[in-house]
Order: sequence, then C-alpha cells, then structure tokens
Amino acid sequence: MNRPSGRTAMAKWALQTPTLVWIITLALTAAGIVSYLTMSRREDPELRVATALVITIYPGAGADKVELEVTKRLEDEIESMTNLKKLDSISRANISVLFVSVEYDADTDMEWQKLRARVEAARPHMPSSIIGPDIWDNFGDTTAMLLSLTGAEPTALYEIAKDLKSELRSIRAVGEVTLYGEPDEVVYLEARRADMARYGFTPYQVGQMLQLRNLRIPAGAIQTERYQYRLEPTGAFQSLEDIENTIIDLSPTTGQPVHVRDVFTVTRTERNPALTALYQNAAPAVVVGIAMKKGFNVVALGKEVGDMLTRFEKRLPKEVALEVVHDSPRQVDAQISNFMSNLVEGMIIVIVAMTLLMGLRTAIISAVAIPVSVVVTMALMPVFGVDLEMVSIAAFIVALGMLVDNSIIVTDNVDVKIRAGVPPYEASWRGAHEIIRPVVVGTLATVAAFFPMVLLPDEIGAYVRSLPLVVTISLTTSLFVSQTITPMLTSKLLKPATRNETAITEKRMARLYTRFMRLCLRWRFVVLLLTLAALGAGVWMFRAAGFSFFPDAHRDQFTVDIWLKEGSAVAETDRIAKLAEAELLKDPDVDTTLVFVGQGGPRFYITVMPEFQTANYAQIVVNTRDADHTVDVIERFNAKARNAWPGARVFAKKIVMGKPIGAPVEFRISGDDLSQLKKISQQIQEILRTIPGAEPVRDNVGPDVPSLKVNIDAQRAGRVAVTHTDIALAFLSAYEGYPLTHFTDGDRDIPVVLRLDESERQIDDDINNLPVASNFTSAKVPLGSIADVSPQFAPGIIRHVNSQRIITVQAWNEGRLADDIVRDAWPLIQQLPLPEGYQIAIAGEKEEMDQAFWDLTVVFGIILVCLLLLLLFQLRTLRRTLVVLLAIPLSTIGAALGLYLGGYSFSLMAFLGVVSLAGMAIKNAVIWIEFVEESRASGMALNDAVINAGIYRLRPILLTAGTTVGGLLPLALFGGVLFEPMAWAMVVGLSLVTVFALVNVPIFYTFIMKRAQPYDL
Repeated sequence: MNRPSGRTAMAKWALQTPTLVWIITLALTAAGIVSYLTMSRREDPELRVATALVITIYPGAGADKVELEVTKRLEDEIESMTNLKKLDSISRANISVLFVSVEYDADTDMEWQKLRARVEAARPHMPSSIIGPDIWDNFGDTTAMLLSLTGAEPTALYEIAKDLKSELRSIRAVGEVTLYGEPDEVVYLEARRADMARYGFTPYQVGQMLQLRNLRIPAGAIQTERYQYRLEPTGAFQSLEDIENTIIDLSPTTGQPVHVRDVFTVTRTERNPALTALYQNAAPAVVVGIAMKKGFNVVALGKEVGDMLTRFEKRLPKEVALEVVHDSPRQVDAQISNFMSNLVEGMIIVIVAMTLLMGLRTAIISAVAIPVSVVVTMALMPVFGVDLEMVSIAAFIVALGMLVDNSIIVTDNVDVKIRAGVPPYEASWRGAHEIIRPVVVGTLATVAAFFPMVLLPDEIGAYVRSLPLVVTISLTTSLFVSQTITPMLTSKLLKPATRNETAITEKRMARLYTRFMRLCLRWRFVVLLLTLAALGAGVWMFRAAGFSFFPDAHRDQFTVDIWLKEGSAVAETDRIAKLAEAELLKDPDVDTTLVFVGQGGPRFYITVMPEFQTANYAQIVVNTRDADHTVDVIERFNAKARNAWPGARVFAKKIVMGKPIGAPVEFRISGDDLSQLKKISQQIQEILRTIPGAEPVRDNVGPDVPSLKVNIDAQRAGRVAVTHTDIALAFLSAYEGYPLTHFTDGDRDIPVVLRLDESERQIDDDINNLPVASNFTSAKVPLGSIADVSPQFAPGIIRHVNSQRIITVQAWNEGRLADDIVRDAWPLIQQLPLPEGYQIAIAGEKEEMDQAFWDLTVVFGIILVCLLLLLLFQLRTLRRTLVVLLAIPLSTIGAALGLYLGGYSFSLMAFLGVVSLAGMAIKNAVIWIEFVEESRASGMALNDAVINAGIYRLRPILLTAGTTVGGLLPLALFGGVLFEPMAWAMVVGLSLVTVFALVNVPIFYTFIMKRAQPYDL
C-alpha cells in the first residue's frame, strides 16, 4: 500500500522529534496517575433524580377530601409546567403527596423555583387549615454511610447523635447529615370533660391563650442617636412551669384567674401512640445518615469518617454501641478493587497472548499502547465529568484488546517492509503512514459504534455515559500511539530476524487458510445458506434467552417491605415488624437489621425508593454476612413469611441495579370511578396469580378502610352556633389530640397538644353523645343533635398519574424474567371487558425497558448513519460499503450464542456488547477491503485477491481477536451480574466475528463485487 504521501506523515514527525513525543507522553502519564489517585470514586455512575415532593398536611380530612380540596388543586397548577415529565400523587387521610418529575436534562434548580411559584399560586384555593405545602427537592439524594447508636434510651442516644453530627460536619467531603429515630416528644395537656365543662371554655380558646402567652415573634429595636437596642422579649415558654402557669380565663363563679394547672395535667413525654419507631437488631436505635458532597472520593470519605469514629467511640458511655450499618466506601473500594484487578488481569492476558503469538519484541512494541492509552484516558476523564466507577472501569476492560489493534496492524505492516529489505527507520514511518487512512476510518467506525450512546436520554443515558466516553478517549489515544510511539519503537526494536521463528507457523496457517477458502469459494452458495441459517438461529437464541432491563445487584444487603391494610395502627405495624425482624435474626447468615416502622428508611442505594411516612408500612434493611448468601436468605425468609402473619404482606426484595422501578411486573388501570378500578384490579390480580413465577401479587391501594361519616345538619348546627371547625376540634381533642402551640427546648420544637384524659379517650359505644362546644357561646351539645353519624367504608388511598385516577397491580418475579410474566399475562388481561373510559397499560420494568430499547434503537440508527458516512468516505462505493455493513448482522450471531449458552437474558448491557461487536466487525472488514482492493489493482484475479488479502490480514485479525477475548475473560468470569452478559456476548461473538471476517466477508465480497473493478465508483 503506497498511495499516501509521506510529506505530512505523523509517524515521520515522531521519528524526527522523539524527545518531544516522550516528554508529551510522560507528562500525560503523570497527569493520569495524579488523576487516578485524586478523582472521585463511587460504586455506580452518579444519577440524579429529577423529582421533587410536594407534601401537604390536611388534619382530619379523609383521602377523598384530600384529593378534592388539596391534590387536584395542586395538580391543576403544576401540570402546565413546560418541562414536566410525570406527575404522580397520593391522597391519604390527613396528607397529600405529589411526586413532580421533570425532564432529566432540565435545570432542576430553575424548575423547582417554578414549582414553588405554582404551589404558591394554588395555596389560596386550598383550605386554610392545611399545613404546608412543603417542597422537598432533595428526594433523590443517596446516603453514603449509616451509623447506628444503641444501648440507651432514645432521648440519650439522640443527644449523642447530635454531637456526632457536629463532628462529622468538620469533614470536608461530608454533605448533609440526617438523624433518624429522633424522639417524638410531646407536651400533653390532659383533662377530663367535667373539669373543662366546669369553667366553660373550648379547646380553641385554650389554644388562643397559649399562643398569646408563647410569644415567638421579634419585637424589633429602639433607635437612639448613638445606638440601636434590640428588644428580646422573654414571652416564649422556657419550661413546663411556664405552660402550667398560663392563665386561660377567669372563673365564672369566683372571678379568679384559671391557670392551665387548674384544669390540665401537663406532661412531657414521647408521643402516644407513636407515629414511627426505629430498631437495630431488635434494640431501639438512633441512626445517623451521611451524604457525600459532589465531586469527592467516597473511599477517602470512609477513611476520614472511620478515623473520626475511632476517636468518638472513646468518649461514649460503656453501654452505648456505635456501629456502621451501611458502608458505601467499603463496598465501593471492594468493587473498584475487583474491577481494577480485572483490568490488570486483562492487561496481563493480552500481553502474554501477544508474546506467544508475535514474539517478545513485537509484543512489547504493541503492548505499550495499553498503559499509555489507559493513563492518558485517566487524565482526561475528569475533564468530561467521568468518575472512577464500575461502568468506566468496565469500559477500559472492553477496550483492552482494541487498544493494541492499531499498533498490531502498524507493527505487522512495518515488519513486512523490513523483511522486504526496507531499512527499519524508513519502514517504520512508511509502514505506519501507508495504512493511516483505513486505520483512522476503522478506529472512527469503532468510535462511531460507541460514542452516540452519549445521546441516550434520562437515567439510562447517565448510567452508561462513561462507557462510550472512556472507549472513545482510549481508542483515540491508541490511534495516536500507533502513529507515534509504535513506529519509534519498531525503528529500534524490530529487526529482519525478529520473526524467523514464526515464519514456518505462518506459512502453515496460510496454506490451511488458502485451501479452506478455495473450498468455501467453490461452495459459496452453501456458505451463504449456512450463514442465513446461522442468522435465523441467532434470532431464535435471542428470543429464547429472553429480555430484561437491569439485573439484581450482587450485594450483602436486601430490604423487606411490610404492608398492613390501609388504616392499620402504627402499633400493629410495629408488632408485625418486630416479629419479622426476629425471624430474620434467627438466620445465621444475617448480620444486622434496621427496622423503620411507619416510614421507609433512607435512600442508601440509587434504586431504593423510600416510602413516605404512613402508619401501615415498615421497612427492614438487612445486612447479610456475605453477598453470596443474600439470595438464599431472601428465599428462606419469604418461604416462612408467605403465610406467617395474616393481614400483612411481608416480602423480602433484592436490590436491583440501574433505574428505580416500583415493581418488576405492573399493570396500570386508569379511570374515574374508584370502585370500578378496584373491580378491574381484582380481575387482573386473579389472572396474575395463575401465572407461574408471579409472586406476590397486590395492588398499590388496598381495600377500603372503615370510617365514620359525619353528615352535619347546617340548620341544626346553626341554631346552636356550632361550626364545622368546632366539630373537628371536638374529635381531635377527644381522640388524636388538638395541637395548640410549640414549646422550644434548645434546637427542638416540641408540640403542645390538648387531649382528653386516657380514661375518656376511648370511642364511646354511641359516638352521638360526644360533646361539641361552640366557640361563640361555649355551650356544649351532643354530636347527635347536630349531625348524623353512620359507619361506612371509604378509600384509604387514592393515586393519580398525570392527574388521572389510577390503580397499579403489582407482582414480583420469582425465578422468571419479568418480561416473560408480562408476555404470558397480557393476552389474558386484554380479554377483560372494560367500561368506556377505562384503560389498562403495561407499566413497571416492561414499560421502562421498552422505552430504553426504543431509545437504544434510535441511537443505533444514528450509529448506522455515522458508519455509512464513514464507510462511503473511505470506500467510495455503495457496493464496498454494503459488504462492510453485512458484517453487522453477522456479529449478532455470536452474541446470541454467548447469551444463550451462558444462560443470560438480553439486557441493556448485553445490547451494548452487541454494538461493540458491530464496531469491531466493521473495522476488520474496512482494513481487509483496503488490502483486497490493492491486490486487485495490481492485476490479481478476484478469488486470488480475496485469499491474498485474507492471508495478509490473518495474523492481525487473529491477534486482535485473541487479545480482546483475553482481555475480556476476567470481566466475563468475575465482572458481576451487570457485566457478565455483555462480556460473554463479546467473547463468544468476537470469536465468531473473527471467522466471519476471514470467511464470510470475503464470500460476500465475491458476490457483490464480481463485476466491479478495483476502486470502481
């Protein structure tokens, strides 16, 4: 190949200025080493959750009233936000929660400002008695470490936790520190009805007097000519005695002041009944959650926190235990160490393989591309915002064999010239420069197969983004190395005698290849039919392997969800949670448990979605002694829990990788009438229970809950001056408690709550006798005289998606792919008769997977366009381009075989492996065509030119395939559940791609180019 001119050869420039090249290389190497030591480390790629919560408390309101008067009015304002992606809502008794999700690439700070404006606009249209709405825009933050304190009363533990929090904040990398298990203290004012009736005042009047006494507003300042004096009134409550001494009113009989102490018993205690509870290994606990600031090294964070905890533990009381119950730094360090070991092992395998196949000198020349490319890429990763995590490290492993590809091609071409008698110096720069165009185009083709993946949207794009960036940077660097350092080394190390020891072997391989190809060319129609049959088998194997989204994480952690019926008391949830925890602690493979009652735990992993506070829910975070035993522990526990606690759904779940999803199998029903939605939900649940592997099955609203409907007669109530507020306060004071004001103790605000004495807080046999006091007259009348009270069942929870009422039927997959369960159930569900206006849609993993694969299909289309343009630029004809493009479907055959034999499903990462194979197949085909066209241009017959080009490319193709497969083996064997499918698809696929490059592509060429002249347009 002698068409390119040497006047502007990069290789010649490198040979003329070796000192400058080495200085640049050493500088970039040093920068890469520094970057490796200092760059941010994490287990998974950083994902941000572009979701904010809008939380509104509506005391005393049922779910339907919350929906109508709060949720819908907020939705009406929010749904017109320009970048709104999805709007979910939950309406429960007393509370409305909206999940506002915006487009992933939107400026969330700006969007949350717009959200606050919309919420503020909705505020005047909602009831005046609501609390909030509050906006939580840090919903997606993950916790790097969880520390637990046990061995003392919660109040004492909390004080220790506050001291620990203060010390943690002195560490630079520590972001937000959150305390869980804070004692929920309340100051109760308790009285008997008779004592309150004696003085004739109402709960509302008591609250007013306490608020007036508990002055909590600044009084301004006094200005003088020389000074400004701030006024700091001491009216706020400083002690319980201040509350007890507050004057409520004057006695109607004596005219003397009536103090709080005269009527109420004032006590400071924990809320009863409690709203939440927290335990670690069955002991009351306080947990400290530590988040890391963006851009820091989580492993270094763990070391600093560990050193600080060692000092802090020395000051703890002997009975108090401090334990790290979630340790991301340890997990990240182990994960990265494992992947770095895979990378080093891959490098060693590649170098050993090249040494065996090429000889020591030639192997050294080509292998230099690996460390140089890796360290230069490390230096550039922070520039592109890429951290050191498992995807970016896996990208290095994927690229290992490809990094030496260009250097092998250059070295091989230089060696041919040296053996032909060209001096090493001239052979080095000419050998490199003559093939620069096909090498560049081949490299760009491989890059074009990866780089468009950065266009993938949303969380999926963010998750895989480091893969195309690292591969692109490293391959570009390897191209530079092949045109500079490689010819510099060949000019010094490559001698005519270097390859004598392998010449005999190469001749034998050439003879075998020639015989085999002549046979294939003679029977090329048979070869074509066999190829088509292999393609059909590949399609069948893909379908047989099945489709999945992301695999379950291989972790020494899992979670247990505990759901009781809507409306269940926290005490009952607490009882079931303790029983479930006790069962878990019996398992010898369980290390620690964290039980969160009445709420979900912190978001310790990106896919763990914490539940909002609700009385009928508990979550247990379980640490096992070894990640290899986690699945066994889950299966043992679920087998015991399946029917252990009637009325409760207790289910242990694996932690999944990738993107957060509610349940693997979901069907979303939409419509207006809740009763009709529940009827359809029951029908779908019955179908799912017949599908193998779908277990457990539930919906996300549950049955209706018992309630008392109070129909107020406006005329009767008006005649005795009783308002709706008076009735609500009567209920609150009698049972749950009526919040009056707050008592400040240090940095804590403790609510002051009025309620009846315990002996009178029980529901009367006849609730109609409940006394209701008029705030205008202080006169009391029985509830039954102004309202009709009737028992009924009402919705416990109402859910919306994009302002539409929905119920989602959920199922988990035991031993089967979620996609297979959906495929079995969907035809049966579609046969259900639906009333007009009602729809059923597939949700869950299938919905997310379909969207992700659609996005991947679009990106793959972009890849094909880029490849087509590159190939037309290099090959100049559609015929030659078609020959190269036919290598793409061939590359999928081996990938399908690798997945099928390994028992892996076709997942997102497996798709990326297929794309990688396509890039490699195209590069081999492009360079092969360059050689065959040169042979034909010199007058060689078509079949002879095809065989000759194959012989010339035989050794480099086998070397590249061998080194790439060798580099991928550690990832295939020890890469974990996420990368093993991709690695095996590439290992088996590349082995077959090698055969196709040397056999099938030449056969295709003879079919398509039979009548075309070399370089014919």
